[in-house]
Amino acid sequence: MQLVFVTCLVVGAAVLAAWINGRFPKLAPQSLGLQMGVAAVAFVWLQLPVMQGSELRLLLSLFAFGTLPALTTAFLAGMWLLRSLRTTLSLR
Repeated sequence: MQLVFVTCLVVGAAVLAAWINGRFPKLAPQSLGLQMGVAAVAFVWLQLPVMQGSELRLLLSLFAFGTLPALTTAFLAGMWLLRSLRTTLSLR
């Protein structure tokens, strides 16, 4: 059951990141340094532990402040970096 939940969470974060990337293309930082910074922040964010305790704390940790936003940011940073690579290599 946990595997299904984690899979849905990761796929949902990827779909959400793809939607944000397609809907708001100007949201991406223009410099490669800022894009790498966003990727580094997402990496550190994903290392934070999930809050234990009540169900409310767990749900807030997963969906509001923790795992889902961090995964979405990581996928978004990856898309931005791939777009920069494509532009740099002129693979349009």
